[in-house]
Order: sequence, then C-alpha cells, then structure tokens
Amino acid sequence: MGSVQKKSVAVKPVVVKPVVVKPVAVKPHVVKPVVRTDVEVDKVSEALSGRLLMMANRYRTEGDIHQALEIYWTLVDEYPDTSQAKIATKKLMEIAEEYDREGARRMARSMFERLLAETV
Repeated sequence: MGSVQKKSVAVKPVVVKPVVVKPVAVKPHVVKPVVRTDVEVDKVSEALSGRLLMMANRYRTEGDIHQALEIYWTLVDEYPDTSQAKIATKKLMEIAEEYDREGARRMARSMFERLLAETV
C-alpha cells in the first residue's frame, strides 16, 4: 500500500470588524384605556355568551354533562340579559327533568330551586 501524504493548508486569520450601533430614540408606549359604549359592550357580551353556549351544547352532546352544566350556569349567572342565558335556562330545565325521570330527584330538585331563585 502506498503512503498517504498530508498537504498543509495555510489558514488565513479572520478579521472581525466591530459594528457600531447608533442609538435610536424610542418613544415610551402609552396605553390608552378603551372606552366602550353600552352597545359595544352588549355586542361583546352576546358574542362571548354565544361561544359559551356552543361549548356547553358540545359538551352535553359528547356526554360531559358536568362541564355543560357549569357553562350553562355561568351563562345564567354572568350574562343574565342575553338571549343565550334564556336558552341556557331552558337547557338546564331539560337536564333537571332528565335527572327527575332517571330518579336523581335531589339533583333535579336543587336545579329546579336554583332556577326558580334565578328568575325571581
């Protein structure tokens, strides 16, 4: 076998030039409070409560009744003047009636009483 000859390679040194960064004037960021009209607040409430209602319905369809109940009660308690709260009240009535038919009368009673208290 032949011998392997190594070639020497000359390496040139790399010269790094310093970069000069010029300072830039930065204006302070001022956060202005958002002022919404009653109409805008109502639209936001309707949109949020609509999303919550869709989530609750999906949970109920998937069989996660506890998550659905939690959201329905949130709609009734936190967004009482929305159309979604009225729908949530109907859904809660349906669920309470289901509990009653299935023999879970204490649960049904507590739901009926809470719904009655919410409407008074």
